[in-house]
Amino acid sequence: MAATAIPLTARIEVLPVRGGEPFLRSVFEPLGYEVEAVRYPLDERFPEWGDSPYFSIAVRKTATLADLLTHLYVLIPVFDSRKHYFVGEDEMEKLLAKGEGWLARHPEKDEIARRYLRFQPSLYRMALARLVQEEEPVEAEEDEQRPQEKAEEALEKPLSLNEQRLGAVVAALRASGANRVLDLGCGAGSLIRDLLKDMQFCEIVGMDVSIRSLEAAQRRLKLDRLPPTQANRVKLIHGSLIVPGQAVGGLRRRRCHRGRRAP
Repeated sequence: MAATAIPLTARIEVLPVRGGEPFLRSVFEPLGYEVEAVRYPLDERFPEWGDSPYFSIAVRKTATLADLLTHLYVLIPVFDSRKHYFVGEDEMEKLLAKGEGWLARHPEKDEIARRYLRFQPSLYRMALARLVQEEEPVEAEEDEQRPQEKAEEALEKPLSLNEQRLGAVVAALRASGANRVLDLGCGAGSLIRDLLKDMQFCEIVGMDVSIRSLEAAQRRLKLDRLPPTQANRVKLIHGSLIVPGQAVGGLRRRRCHRGRRAP
């Protein structure tokens, strides 16, 4: 029964909505909800004062109860955008966990993440980078396309904005002469995958606060299937720069010769 979609209605009698009814609809309607909203005046005795930011709303959809509750869990704090407690990486992890499967495709994902994380730029950028990576399909274990077909497809397929960003980063690193790269917030390893293709980068370290993202990077990079000379160029570590007590350590200075690390 819990996994069965049924007609559901959720009512919230008093909800502060910063952004008004247009923002309310732009958040719920892309998820398939029918929205009813009634705005309260500041004071019924003084209509000239105008409307308050408070609404009475009802949202309706045929969905599972789990999906409805998950959407409300993420979105209710977004409308007010005024959390009265510390917002750190644990809140970012909650957002990404509860938003799995729907938030990355939401047209208002930027504003939802920004408000949920209380306008903290560092957390917002990390969350958005993870959401962008979630939109990218992970390569299949076996690719049955012939090389000629893959080459033709690559020529015809336009580059996404994220691919353009990654290309610009790799080009800048190559031009700088760097051969050791630390990718903070590496997510599922998109940048590391591109760096591995260039033997100039002999030591590539990816760090992320999410164990799940590091596991995804491990699968995407197929480190267990690479030759030792390739696999040894990459190291994935769990950590954070903005949480007290966690720092990057243990990286030895190495000099690179002909694409290999010197002992």
